[in-house]
Amino acid sequence: MKHLDSTRLQNAEHLALMSDLLVLLKEANIELLAPLTEKFTTQVELEELAQKQIVKSAYTAKLTQLDQKRDNIFRGLNLCVQSELFSVDEEEKEAAGKVEIVLQTYGNFSKENIRKETSEIDNLLQDLKSETYSAFANKIGLDKWINWLSDANNELNEIYTLRRDEYAERPDLNLKNIRRESDILLKEFRKMVDALEILQPSEGLTVLIKKANITIDKWQDTLSRRKSSNKKADDDVIDAQ
Repeated sequence: MKHLDSTRLQNAEHLALMSDLLVLLKEANIELLAPLTEKFTTQVELEELAQKQIVKSAYTAKLTQLDQKRDNIFRGLNLCVQSELFSVDEEEKEAAGKVEIVLQTYGNFSKENIRKETSEIDNLLQDLKSETYSAFANKIGLDKWINWLSDANNELNEIYTLRRDEYAERPDLNLKNIRRESDILLKEFRKMVDALEILQPSEGLTVLIKKANITIDKWQDTLSRRKSSNKKADDDVIDAQ
């Protein structure tokens, strides 16, 4: 059977190769290769799980969107307070000054990580809703901004919790190690079919080897074209210098 340097394949390509060979083993249904077929089945399942594990969570995009929404609301709240500092109404101006002191205490926490920002906003909201500052906040019409910020913060926290739970449910798999095990299994596959071809040749084994070689040729061609493309790109860079 032909040789292929499977270590050069990309992750999705490597899984495709393993999956193709597994299909061929099952089709051939050669009794002496049954243990190898079982190993391939397990290994393909592990590679699939490991690759799914490194795929970006579906919740991440939603978190980014909600984090931006929350930051925008916080900026709006700040601008509302800043505008009231110029109010001709002295009571409103004073109230805005009191609220500004609270905001300055927390600073710009929108640059913090998601968990810390969520916690900081919770603390800020508690202060703004407290007996000491709620009257000042209401005086300058800040109540709607406080509610918007509270809702956005709670929504983001819910999605963050869902993502955390999703990560917790994922198996702890190391794709690099699994691929290394798969490559060892591919060598075992090649040795076994080559040995059987000599010791116990059969029509089914011949068909298996032929189809396996076609599959290997396909991936070898992929690697060759990629190498040629990379070399051309390097040559273009050199010519441009």
